Amino acid sequence: MATTDSATAAQSLLALYGALDQAVTSTGDPEIEAIVERYLPGSTGANAGWYEELLGFLNRSNDHAPGGVEAPAARDLGEALTVLRSQGPTPAQSRRMMDAGQDAAADAPQPVTLTAVQLSRMAYAIGALSHLPGYYPPNLWDAAFAQTLELAGPGNGEQLLNVLRHDFGGRNDWQQVVLSGFLTADVAAVPQCHAKPKWVRGRLCVVLTTDFPSTEVSLNELKDVIDPLNWARCLPFFCAMDPMPTRPDGWSRVLEHFSTLCGIVAMPQMLTPLKYWKGPGATAPQTSAWVDYVLDDDPAPGEHGDGAMVVDEGFIRMTSTVGDPALHGVQVRTRKVVGFRNLGWFPTALLACALGYGYEGVQILLGGVAKRAQEGPAGWTAWKPSTPAAGQPNTPAPPGKPAPPGKPAPPAQPDPTQQAVTLAIEMLNECIDEMSQRSAALAAKWAGGVPPVEESITLAADLAARLATDPWRYWQRMRAPAKGGGA
Repeated sequence: MATTDSATAAQSLLALYGALDQAVTSTGDPEIEAIVERYLPGSTGANAGWYEELLGFLNRSNDHAPGGVEAPAARDLGEALTVLRSQGPTPAQSRRMMDAGQDAAADAPQPVTLTAVQLSRMAYAIGALSHLPGYYPPNLWDAAFAQTLELAGPGNGEQLLNVLRHDFGGRNDWQQVVLSGFLTADVAAVPQCHAKPKWVRGRLCVVLTTDFPSTEVSLNELKDVIDPLNWARCLPFFCAMDPMPTRPDGWSRVLEHFSTLCGIVAMPQMLTPLKYWKGPGATAPQTSAWVDYVLDDDPAPGEHGDGAMVVDEGFIRMTSTVGDPALHGVQVRTRKVVGFRNLGWFPTALLACALGYGYEGVQILLGGVAKRAQEGPAGWTAWKPSTPAAGQPNTPAPPGKPAPPGKPAPPAQPDPTQQAVTLAIEMLNECIDEMSQRSAALAAKWAGGVPPVEESITLAADLAARLATDPWRYWQRMRAPAKGGGA
């Protein structure tokens, strides 16, 4: 098969994380495995080798690509870093843009195509790689690492690498990197990715949740970019979002084109039919709004997808924090549940976290509003609340409490008893999920011959603290359940 010229930026970003997996699988070194586990919990042990599984999944359909073109893959770390560096201005250009201000940045050639979410994930991966000096020797890799980090912190590549190597000892230390001041403001603002496995309708899926504030945009500005038809303008892994006829029940339809190879015409794309509902707040002035989406159970002609995704549902909830939708100050809460056919939960989680898939609300807030302001409203789908079709009930349930597919339900007052039980079960599941993942990781290390005594003591202490404090957390969440849409 013919091969395209080079890997895409998205594939190169995935390759940075793949380099961590390759260090684990190629050496069998329990010390390397323990280090990688600190940065990518759940990636080692039974899940080691996830990168090859992910590459196989992404390339599985390429045998049928027009012209027999083979998808590129950045299997080499050096190639991946080179491709990523090509996505932005040179360090000298970056420094000049920072000195000259936004006018120069707007006119600068070679604009950065990675999103703030992806730049944050890139810096995280390079930081983890820098802690494997035996496998990636500093004399061979530090210059490339520092040059690539210039994308996330122009003029600060070497300082940022130094912070990553000395202050970033594991997942829980990322905040130290954020507080260092060496990341750009939008990259530093990106929340960490917390992906959890969850069984949904008989399939092991990944759940991603964010709760993200901003004082830089207003609710009205955010509403005008949040429609799913706009997502391809803000998120590079959405190649296109094709509008489809509205459903008889009033739900909007869209055919989502997803790929790590957007821009390579010959490459196939995953096609997913979605339905979505846009709802306003219930009080005047309306200080909140939401989008609820789920796989379309009754696709329109021409909207049928390829079946690669078996679960794709979630919500984006936006709330003004200042009581006026026209003034700056919003809280964005998102939740996405995603499951791919023939792909394990960890590579699914890594794909979602690294690319920003599932962080639509965050990236649209960080970049979409600014992009629409720069381009003007032409071509963007503005906010318009969904309306029920004739003879249908009023509206779907709010985000997090979806109505049955195709049958919007009228709003109802929550049952306090049911709400209490639901919250208790959710918090119990959260505790079990977290502790079971950490226990599995420790078990793998014990089996590898390097007893993680200190980590075992920490796990026991954390479990005791969790059991002692969860009742108080439960009471707090019962008293203030409306911080965002959903539970």
